[in-house]
Amino acid sequence: MIGIIPNTAAAYRKLSAHLAEARRRGDFPDLIDAVRKIHSP
Repeated sequence: MIGIIPNTAAAYRKLSAHLAEARRRGDFPDLIDAVRKIHSP
């Protein structure tokens, strides 16, 4: 299946490396959390 990765440490390390490289190239969008709110004292 496309889009499914095995639930293994090696698979997640590889995914992390690919995402880090994409961020360095500027190919990965900023992550936005539209659900939570930041509370400050």
